[in-house]
Formats: sequence, C-alpha cells, structure tokens
Amino acid sequence: MLKLILQLRSFTEILGELKNLDFANGIDENHATLLRTNWSAFRESLEEQIEEHDTSDKLSIFIKGLQKNLTTFSNDIFVLFKKNETTDCASLLKSINLFGEIGPETIEVLDFLQNIHSEYFDFTADIPLWKIHNNVGARSQSNLIIWNLQQGNVDYSLIEIVTEYLGLLYYTSNPKIKDWHQFNYMVILANELNSLTNLPKEGDNTLKLIKLLIGYDFNPLAFYEFMLEYSAKVASQNMPYEDQELELLALLKTIENIRPECKHGYNKDVMPIGQSISGSIRRELETIERMRAVHFPNFQNTKNGLIPNLYFEINATLEELFFLIRIMLESHVIKTKFKSNLYTFTERHIRTARTKKPSPQYMRNIFGPKNDVPARIVKRIRFSLVLLINFIDTNFKDQLKAWISGFIAISFQEDLINLCSLVA
Repeated sequence: MLKLILQLRSFTEILGELKNLDFANGIDENHATLLRTNWSAFRESLEEQIEEHDTSDKLSIFIKGLQKNLTTFSNDIFVLFKKNETTDCASLLKSINLFGEIGPETIEVLDFLQNIHSEYFDFTADIPLWKIHNNVGARSQSNLIIWNLQQGNVDYSLIEIVTEYLGLLYYTSNPKIKDWHQFNYMVILANELNSLTNLPKEGDNTLKLIKLLIGYDFNPLAFYEFMLEYSAKVASQNMPYEDQELELLALLKTIENIRPECKHGYNKDVMPIGQSISGSIRRELETIERMRAVHFPNFQNTKNGLIPNLYFEINATLEELFFLIRIMLESHVIKTKFKSNLYTFTERHIRTARTKKPSPQYMRNIFGPKNDVPARIVKRIRFSLVLLINFIDTNFKDQLKAWISGFIAISFQEDLINLCSLVA
C-alpha cells in the first residue's frame, strides 16, 4: 500500500512542477514521459497490491487511502488540462493530450474500486472533477427532461428546481455536488425522470413529478420550500376550514402512500422529505383546528369535556332546508362569511327528516349548482312559505294594517314634500 501511495504522491509532485512551468516557452517532454510510464506501471500493479491485503480492516484502510490520494491526483490533472486545453502551443499539445488520457483513466480506477470493493469505498469522499466532466450525456438528457416537463405543464417553479440539480451532473466550473453518493443519486434520479417524462402526459403531471421526487427522497431545502407553497395553494386560507382540512388530508394521504424507492436521499444528513412534508401538513391541520376553535367557540360540558350538541328538528329534508337557506342568502335575509359556518351549525344542531347528522362533504354536494334543484323541492318550499305568509295574514291582521297605514302615510308625506318643492 505504501508503495502505491508514494507513487501517487510522486505523480502529484510531477504535476506541481508542470504547474509552475512557463507553458509559453514550451515544456520538458521528460516530465510527460515519466508521468505516463509510472502511471501505466501503477495501474498494472494495482490489483496485485489489493490482493496482498488479506483482512477486511487492512483492505478498508488501503482502499480509502488509495481513493483519497487518487482523487487528489485526478483533480490536479483536471486543473492542468482545463487551464491549457485551448492552447495553440505545439509543444504543449502533446502533454495536454496526455492529461486528457490519464484523467479519465483515474476515473476508471476509482469506478473499479467503487464497483468491486463498494463495502470499503468512501461514498462521502469528494467526487473527482473528471467524473463530472466525463458525464457527457448528462446535458442532453437534462435538456430533454426539462423540455418534456414543460410540455406536460408542470409547475414552473418545480421545473426550475429540477433544472438546477440536473445541472450538477455536468457543471465543473462551480461544482456543488459534495460526494460520490450525491453524484450516484443524481444519475439514478435523472434516469427515473427521463422514464417519467416519456410516459403519456395525462392528468396532473406536477403531482406525478412530486410523487417521484418524494419516492426517491429528493430532500434539498428548495424542494421542501416548494412543497410548503404547494400545500398552501392546495388549501387556500380563503377556503372554509372544512375544505382546507379535506384538501390537506387528501394530500397527506397521497404523500404517506408513496413507496420509498431508495435507502438514502440526496442529502443523507437530512430527514426524509416525505416525513418532513407530512409533519408540515399535520402542523397545518393543527393550526386550522385552533383557528376554528377561535372563530367558532363551543360551550364545553364540564362533566365529561364533551361538546354538547343541542338539536332541534324541522319538518323538511336536508335538500329542502338547504334550498331555503340558499334563498335566504341570495335575498340577504341571512349573512355568513363562510358556507362552512352553515354546515357546522346544521351538523351540530339541526335534525332534518331522514337525516340526523350529515357530513360537511354531503352538505357541500347538496348545495351544488344554483339551478340544479328538483321541481318537487321548489314546490315544497314555496308551499311552506305560502303557509307562513297565510299564518301572518291570519294571526297578525292588526299589526299588518298598522304597518300598511304607516307605509302609506310615509309615502304620502314624501309625495307632498316633492310637490311643494316643485311649486316653490
């Protein structure tokens, strides 16, 4: 092991000397020849050196040390290569081509260590820049995925997040991927996104993408913040409390039913994104419950802590009652900020014919379109209103006469005042 490590260090020292040379005046080809010769010898003896470590502990130390030094060596070559790849110096081109050959070969060695000795490979170690540079198909794949998402009318903010993180697979100028785990994770996620976008674009494609990202535990802060905004749109504060609860509960059920597709998410040090979002929704549901308690306080039964339901019965069906309520709302006889107030009051305090405790969802369905009312309900309510008017006419004649006389007197006074103003 020590031999290989020292060999890698000597490679790095050679590269250090190359960095300090004045490339405008050419380069000593002896350095390039020595680098190629020693590198070839290093690769040939690698497997033999690995086999000499006969215990897991020794092999683990060897693989991790080799990975670290090889990554440093690879990055040094990459910096030299990128710094001078556009040179027109003839004497330098040969050496630059050599860097372009050895750089990818370092990744071949690291990939070999990762695939064959994965139990000893450090996936939290820095990703070599050559690994990102050689990921030549990532850019075209990313562009195709983004185009398909746009065609599927996926939420623009979510597309921006996906675009940014797919770009990590091929941007070497300012690499943001921390380690091998994140790189491997993004490669897998990109392939899954590509498969998703090749499916028929039907239904809510934003929700389909959300399900995939949660299933693969895509847990950057940007996606968590997007989901907070998404849940706020799904359950707008302008909606009745019951509607907010129904929408959030449906979203919570959808998220909790998503099957995990990987053991570790993008960031291994962060809570799984599904748990984070579910916790956020549950906290929002608790907030709604507290808000409702403030706006609609209930008298508490001091004996057992239960909310008393004080019912009275009406001689009408729930459909007939809600048609009457609609008439009273539209004629401004009664007013309410939220229809949910009516649902809550009806559920807790009214018993209609054939229905004792209707659910809010059932009542919302009944309220329905304004003109979608059966003729029998209209006739029944009109008949009941006529009965009420006849009752008033029969039992309150004197009050009705006094009201009519007063109304006529007021009207006569207004006409007299208008006439006087015209004469004057």
